[in-house]
Amino acid sequence: MIVLQVYAPTFPGYGRSEKQSLAYSQELWRDFLRDFVLEVVQRPVVVAGNSIGGFISASLAADYPSLVEGGSLHASQINSELATMDQTWLTCQ
Repeated sequence: MIVLQVYAPTFPGYGRSEKQSLAYSQELWRDFLRDFVLEVVQRPVVVAGNSIGGFISASLAADYPSLVEGGSLHASQINSELATMDQTWLTCQ
């Protein structure tokens, strides 16, 4: 039997999270997700994201490939900087 764990963190400024006076950015959300993986999950993950969540998931995979084993992006857009990078992180095994 395969056992999977599913985590669904809420990005700062979204959902019911506190709306702090921060400069919300791709880097802030990517680093939040990186820290979540490192501190909570503590092993490489398969990320899935919708809309901006997919973009941030792709950013995590591009910037920290050792943390991401695969991904699923839904209704997401990848900016030109990510699109021109080595895209080995797009290949799931």
